[in-house]
Amino acid sequence: MKMRRGVTGMLSSCSARAVVAGLAFGVGLAALPALAQVDEIVVSATKRERSLQDVPIAVTPIDGELARNAGVTDLRDITRLAPSFHFTTGQSSTAGTTAYIRGIGTGADNPGFESAVGIFIDGVYRNRSNVGISELPEIERIEVLRGPQGTLFGKNTSAGALNVITAGPEFESRAFAEASYGNLNAWHLGAGATGPLVGDELAFRIDGKVRQRDGYIEDLTSDKELNNRDRWFLRGQLLWEPNADVSLRVIADYAEQDEFCCSTINLIQGPTAAAVNTIAALQPGLLGIVTRDRDARQTTVSPARDTLETVEEWGISGELNWDLGFANLTSITSYRDWQTERNQDIDFHDVDRAYRDGYETGFETFTQELRLQGENGWLNWLVGGFFADETLPLKDTIRFGADAAAYVDFVTFGSSGRTLFGTIPGPLSILGLANPGLDAVYFTPPAAGDGQQADNYEVETQTFAAFTHNEIQLADPLTFAFGLRLNHETKDISANLNSQAAVCDEMRSLFLAPAVQGLAMSPAGAALLLGCNPAIDTEGNLNATDSREETEWTGEASLTYEVLQQLSVYGRYAHGYKAGGYNLDRSSFDYTTFDGTGGPDLDQLAFEPEFVDMFEIGWKSTLFNRRVTLNGALFYQKFEDYQINYFSGFGFVTENAQEVISKGVELDMIAQPLDGLFFQGGVLYNEAQFGEDIGLVIGGNTVDGRTVNDAPRWVLTGATTYNFPIANTGLTGLAHLDVRWNSKYNTGSDLDPNKINDNYAIWNTRVGIAGNEGQWGLEFFVRNLTDEYYSIIAIDVPEQPGTYAAYPNEPRTFGVVGRVEF
Repeated sequence: MKMRRGVTGMLSSCSARAVVAGLAFGVGLAALPALAQVDEIVVSATKRERSLQDVPIAVTPIDGELARNAGVTDLRDITRLAPSFHFTTGQSSTAGTTAYIRGIGTGADNPGFESAVGIFIDGVYRNRSNVGISELPEIERIEVLRGPQGTLFGKNTSAGALNVITAGPEFESRAFAEASYGNLNAWHLGAGATGPLVGDELAFRIDGKVRQRDGYIEDLTSDKELNNRDRWFLRGQLLWEPNADVSLRVIADYAEQDEFCCSTINLIQGPTAAAVNTIAALQPGLLGIVTRDRDARQTTVSPARDTLETVEEWGISGELNWDLGFANLTSITSYRDWQTERNQDIDFHDVDRAYRDGYETGFETFTQELRLQGENGWLNWLVGGFFADETLPLKDTIRFGADAAAYVDFVTFGSSGRTLFGTIPGPLSILGLANPGLDAVYFTPPAAGDGQQADNYEVETQTFAAFTHNEIQLADPLTFAFGLRLNHETKDISANLNSQAAVCDEMRSLFLAPAVQGLAMSPAGAALLLGCNPAIDTEGNLNATDSREETEWTGEASLTYEVLQQLSVYGRYAHGYKAGGYNLDRSSFDYTTFDGTGGPDLDQLAFEPEFVDMFEIGWKSTLFNRRVTLNGALFYQKFEDYQINYFSGFGFVTENAQEVISKGVELDMIAQPLDGLFFQGGVLYNEAQFGEDIGLVIGGNTVDGRTVNDAPRWVLTGATTYNFPIANTGLTGLAHLDVRWNSKYNTGSDLDPNKINDNYAIWNTRVGIAGNEGQWGLEFFVRNLTDEYYSIIAIDVPEQPGTYAAYPNEPRTFGVVGRVEF
């Protein structure tokens, strides 16, 4: 997509008259500028550069300056500009991040699940949503492609794709530097330069940025600030153009992140909260579970634990474009290495019940794509191939804390008057409920550090694909396009799982004994399972391998009719696919302790691929002498074997929902009524629901026919940007305002009503001045102008039934940013 700045303002929900009046308030304006026109917008959604108005795909285009004015620093911020796009981050920014388009996404904190929304940066696929959310360099353009894109973009685009193109090297020398400072002690420094190295044949570009900010969640136990920012990157590029037919762009980058993420605030205290708070009261300085005004964003963390999360990533890619005469050859080769390590206080309060220490995962990925594209009169053809080799290692370390045994005993004592481990003097053993002869028999209490000593997984994935996409001019106003892709994938998994928990061994042997059969599933005995969570159950210890193989077709067909020069209509069908795989979590084993069949093996961790069939009818229109573009689409998407990974309260469970349907309508508008005044906005109405009568129960809730999580029925985005001369000063003013409004939606996969967000709106603004033809600028910005609160994700707190916590959004932030170019 290519755009002049003139098409990148956003459509405000206010009237044009009110917006212009507000932006001009207190500022001396020059004479009213002349009427303007929307410049042509060029997108590469079909792997060819085409006008947005000629492409039979629903696309939201965003250019670099619009992204800057809206404060886009990573891909999560794109939600401010695209109504159909939604992004969430849960227990970890490196594992709990999910992208959604039209209400469809894979909400999993487990890297064994691949994304339903494919993310591509400079033509290179990012393995998971979390891998694509590092700090962004300068953006040239972003395309949000809605609906299945598997024919040209690959297997994991069943919901859509995000196509990001960064600014490349230029043959005209320039350099820039910028700095900002704001509340929460937020600051950043960035700099870059570009220019020729060898005449008009070889150019370079280098960019770097560092960003830091204090946290916005207060740990009342330690007075630390959590959910901070501390990251940096360095990026270098070369562009070689030896002649008019050949270009080669090489990109190398390195980035680090060192942050305390991600913490929750408590929403509701359940019946087990009394046990937590009793233990806290016995230890000076602890507060237990704190439930206060959510706007204050306060929590408690065990003093012995932290939420440190580090990322180290680097990569190199090369894109060759070669005009062979009869066709254009494109080759994109890449290697990326992304590694993360994190700790986590997984009980979500300051009593030391459980924690994660030294969780590690990463991706080492090689990709190669080749495309050959040509045109022969009425036929524009494209053929290609793709190969990827991915290595995914993971080490998990969920362990008992120092207060684990005491917590279980206080809970079981509260429910039955008895205890499991005997840490409370006096009460009899809970085993005596089944057999009085066991009144004095207690389980061995876990020591701090028991649990997963190291659950090690490694998944090797190889992907091969061949594809074609062709456009046929049937008649002057009528174009037929079709494409096919053959996907073949193999996954090989090895697992060496090692947990240490005597209580699990003892439970398993006792529950098989006639003396206590049935106790585990009784109302009182259910509390026993708090002592042996599926995540640390020793029955899951194994050293094994497994493999799976998939061969699937995807494809699409469309018909476009140009009614008038300013109006075209199209119909599109697409069949998409998302790969199956393995849930890298021993919680999915069918344990004897939990009334299962026992005999865990890796096949129990497998889940099936996901498929989608989409029908879309849309139009592209240019109105009012090219001052407005108004595009829209009606869509119907039917997903089969929709992949779900949800938290049951004890562990993560995998399901393939038989059917999910997403249907609705989208509108996109771009307008330039006057030189310097720009609008862009969009509306989404979407019904994304589980199928009727599919018999699916998630977390104890029947979800048949209900709206899926993170899928608001209505979303509106809109904004305006006004660039204007300040009379008799030689300066240029900037005023920008954008908003996103959602209707209510549920943030939980189990659709628990305690996890619903009411409707809310997030406003952002930016005002500033620039001089010397834009070579310097000073701007003031505010994000979340009204200091609105919402829960990014609400959760069941592990092993604390009835207690709910949430990952809160950022509060209002503001600051000043300066930029110079030379």
